[in-house]
Amino acid sequence: MRPMRLRYWLTGAFALVAIIPITLLGFWIEETALQKEFDAVEEKHLLLAENITAALERYSADTRAALEMFALVPQASGATDELAVFADALGFRHFCIVDADGTVLHDFMPAGESDPSIDAALIREVLSQAGPEVAFLPVKADAVGRPTILLTQSSADGGAAIGALSTDYIVRLGRMIDFGN
Repeated sequence: MRPMRLRYWLTGAFALVAIIPITLLGFWIEETALQKEFDAVEEKHLLLAENITAALERYSADTRAALEMFALVPQASGATDELAVFADALGFRHFCIVDADGTVLHDFMPAGESDPSIDAALIREVLSQAGPEVAFLPVKADAVGRPTILLTQSSADGGAAIGALSTDYIVRLGRMIDFGN
């Protein structure tokens, strides 16, 4: 009867010697694979964030340059239709040049816009924040109540160029981002 017990003990010991390393190896492989997946996802998210940042920086530079150009091109130049198409492509809803008192000197909206986004109250508020460089003001409701980014740049006579920019492009970029679970 003793040899039977010894055989059971040896079988159990050999089973433990085989099972324990295999189990530890399985856990180690799972943890390593999971960490590699996390690292790969983190790298993809970083790349996505860098691409979105580059797109927003390009959009910011384009809209700044457009506001500067709109401020320099007189409305009587005959290029109003081309400017309207260009402004619409960038997402401008309204553009105006005002004097130091807030009186509108030049004003235009892209073809697709029917309601002015900039009213007298917004002109007064934006005029007080205008500086020599194009400045983006925080998102706020325009004269119609739509979320709008206002851009402004002061002029030498104390007036300013003011642009009302739609948030649609930024919202579209935001919807394209899918980091997953």
